[in-house]
Amino acid sequence: MGISQQAAGAALERDLDRFHHGIVGWYVQRNHPKDKRTKGPPDYLAVGGSIAVLFDAKSTRSERWSVHLLKPHQAQAFDAFEAAGGIAGLYLRTADGDAWVAWPDIRWKWRRWYTLGTAATVVRTDGLACDGGDWVAAVKVDASTRATRRVVA
Repeated sequence: MGISQQAAGAALERDLDRFHHGIVGWYVQRNHPKDKRTKGPPDYLAVGGSIAVLFDAKSTRSERWSVHLLKPHQAQAFDAFEAAGGIAGLYLRTADGDAWVAWPDIRWKWRRWYTLGTAATVVRTDGLACDGGDWVAAVKVDASTRATRRVVA
């Protein structure tokens, strides 16, 4: 990852941290291992009401984000979290704007890349539009429509 991309990722995390500072009714924990050699969990764990959310913040200066940038241990964490009843996904920042992208909606793309090496990307319209780090409304929509959505595993 280049310095420019690292700076964009750091800016996204600062925006999310600012949003989390003012959020009411949610517990949000930022997960960053102190030892950079450790395979860290996805960036954020949040609980609000009856919703538990695990997500990673991803950014790109393009309109498309490549799924190969999601590490296998993060995908495994998303799968395990969802199996336990939680909601997992990405807070994605692209050149087109921000979005909450639910893991069940892109899992198949990631698995196809991981098993077959087929290139795949995610765009803002793969998720629900968000702004300024505010993922809460999108996650609530995700939670309320999850049972009725057809998702390819």
